[in-house]
Amino acid sequence: MDEHAASLNHVLRDEMTAVHQQFIHILALRDWGEAEAAERIMAVDRIDFPNAMRIVDYLVETERPVVLPPDRVVPGREYRSILAAEWAMEQRLCATLRRAVRADQRAGDLISAAEGPREAYAAWLAKRLDAPKESEASTEPPADTAAGVLAHLIAMIEQPMVHAFVHWHRGDAKAADAAWATSWTAMRQATEFVRLFAARRTVPVPGALPPPRIAAKPADALELDRRLAGRCAEEADTAATRCEDREVAALCRKIAEYCDALSRWDTHEAHPAARLDSTALCRFEAVHAKYVRSR
Repeated sequence: MDEHAASLNHVLRDEMTAVHQQFIHILALRDWGEAEAAERIMAVDRIDFPNAMRIVDYLVETERPVVLPPDRVVPGREYRSILAAEWAMEQRLCATLRRAVRADQRAGDLISAAEGPREAYAAWLAKRLDAPKESEASTEPPADTAAGVLAHLIAMIEQPMVHAFVHWHRGDAKAADAAWATSWTAMRQATEFVRLFAARRTVPVPGALPPPRIAAKPADALELDRRLAGRCAEEADTAATRCEDREVAALCRKIAEYCDALSRWDTHEAHPAARLDSTALCRFEAVHAKYVRSR
């Protein structure tokens, strides 16, 4: 991998991790009635998520590899630690952006877009934290029976999302639609997961994220997504058996059943997401137009 591609992959990894953390924090804060803080984080997410998708699009379109290393999302578990976790993530992302290589105009624009909200957001966080300390952000998440389930759901957001771009740029719109349905459904399941914990005034902390395996060939991409779904099904089934909380166990069981069906899905049949959420079955062309071509 050349220096240019490696640099953008580092930016993509950190921006995607920031998006996952923002997503968890926004859901929890909204459920706790902290609307102002949730909206402020959402304003940053509205920039980071589309920009991450544009980086993926650029890398795939220019036939550069998308390589996302293992990572960990460590959200806060109450109001102040949420802000501290956001502050720590901002410091990490800003450091990556300072080292980023602007090899051409398009790459430079993507890096600039990621830089856009950082200064004002950091100032907002610092004001509310009143001299934030590095030690305030948790570095070792507590053990959680279902931590692996949320980590695998995040992986199922990332990997099929990237594969949707792979299929799209190879001219297979149907496969792109299916990959996006897989990613979108994982996002909806992760939302349900986080809200279940937020209702208990806590935040789920995912385990280490399985590194996405990105294929350059559509057939390989489909097989890798099936395997990931199978691993998620196993993780969720184990959590459902071990979890003492009946509601969490029931949700894990539902996730396990869906992911198992996805791991065995025949592309000539309806996507398993159709049984869970019809909104997942949208055309990737519309997604691409909204988040990428609209720039």
